[in-house]
Amino acid sequence: MSLRTNNRVKTSHKSVDSANKEVHPSKVTDKNPLDRPINSTIQLQVDYVIVFSLLPLQPKKSGIEDKSVQTNQLIEEYQLLIQRLKSAGLSATSRPGSKGSNELLILVTAHNETRIKQEIQAERIADWLHGITCIKPESDLALSFLSQPHTPADRLRHLYNIITRDVKPVKAESPLSAHPHRPLVGIGAGIIPGQAPFEHVKSIFPPHHVEFNKSWLSKWSDRSHLTIQIPEIELDKIKEIYGESIGYYFAFLNFYFQALVLPTALGLLFWLTGMAYSSIYSTILALWSIIFVEMWKVKEKLLAIKWNSFNCHKVERRRVEFMPERIIRHLVTHEPIGYFPWCKPFFVNLYVLLLLSFFGKNNSLFMLTGKREARRLVTIPVLMMFALGIGALITLITAVELVVAEVYTGPFKKALALLPTVLFAASVPQLVGLWQSTAVKLSNWENHSYNSSYDRSLTHKVFAVRVLYSNHELRKKLELIFLFFFFFF
Repeated sequence: MSLRTNNRVKTSHKSVDSANKEVHPSKVTDKNPLDRPINSTIQLQVDYVIVFSLLPLQPKKSGIEDKSVQTNQLIEEYQLLIQRLKSAGLSATSRPGSKGSNELLILVTAHNETRIKQEIQAERIADWLHGITCIKPESDLALSFLSQPHTPADRLRHLYNIITRDVKPVKAESPLSAHPHRPLVGIGAGIIPGQAPFEHVKSIFPPHHVEFNKSWLSKWSDRSHLTIQIPEIELDKIKEIYGESIGYYFAFLNFYFQALVLPTALGLLFWLTGMAYSSIYSTILALWSIIFVEMWKVKEKLLAIKWNSFNCHKVERRRVEFMPERIIRHLVTHEPIGYFPWCKPFFVNLYVLLLLSFFGKNNSLFMLTGKREARRLVTIPVLMMFALGIGALITLITAVELVVAEVYTGPFKKALALLPTVLFAASVPQLVGLWQSTAVKLSNWENHSYNSSYDRSLTHKVFAVRVLYSNHELRKKLELIFLFFFFFF
């Protein structure tokens, strides 16, 4: 998980005392004196920002039609949120959002650095026991952080766990939210955006480190344009501030940009010699692609070892949204673990689903297959529907383009020539956006245990549709297929 570091956020309030006053949801108006910029030089230390919506929930979602009851529910939820944050040892200061946004910004600050260091120390011990790092942490907390200081990204990651994890979860929540692999040292706030009892919480994010952003952007932009390599020390700084994921992102861009030098030079050479469509060049590109992927795997592993994240899946925390079917005991540690049926063999699930479709639904037979893998199969017909919809739209746009270009001879022909472009821009991106929201719902329904598997599943779904309209050659082939069936039938 990549996080942005904390930053000193400029406030527009009269004094530090007024900055520490909490704003009640029912008192946030445009006439609030906190909206008036008085002194922009006062700074408030902020680690995280919680966006709290002041709009009541829709009646269909909440089941409550009385606005006064909804307002009271909103106030109670806000008070519970502040109480949870304080019980977790965090300070909270409320500020109204931008004018007309109907949002409240809850600025969260962690003053208890000992608690965060204890969480980091517990993670270091778990990493050492699982073989992720070879550095044995010191038993003394002060000596441990003296010899191995923690990074801002580590601090924010553990602070996020304190905000979202709950030591005593209720039955409706995930029983593993507090102890997926390693329990929290202290009490968690248990605040999950959009989930009960905090449906009005829209998002939780740390503010950007503005000074660091300006620093590294100016350094990278001042480099010579002939330099195609970013020093690893710069990547290490990004990793320390924003986390390993962002560090990997820029490391891959750096590696990919350097690897493109060879195919670019060869492509220019073949183009100058009049062999732009040479089979030799295509073969070289295929070999280059294979070598590039294998070399990046080696580079990725080296970075993982250097950044102490190799085999980190062994201690990956479960998703707070994960809802187990039942609780079982671990065979070795005897700790409670949430269980949700799954099955690796893909064709076993497909075979069972075919049996269910031919012989009727049988609950006992359905329990034999993996529920998560069976739910993934639902993506196939939904994906085919969206693919057919995109193909039909592209075919319609192509047909309109042919009619306007070859058949139509009436007025405004030059203006109508832009009609295919307008139709494409007005329909295809909207359909793709609808698929992305559908893919998120399908991935949530699959009930993944870990964020890594959830992100992987969502990426596969989104990529499968994007490739249909992003790849020009594939889109042309789809147009020919749809046009063939259109004119044939």
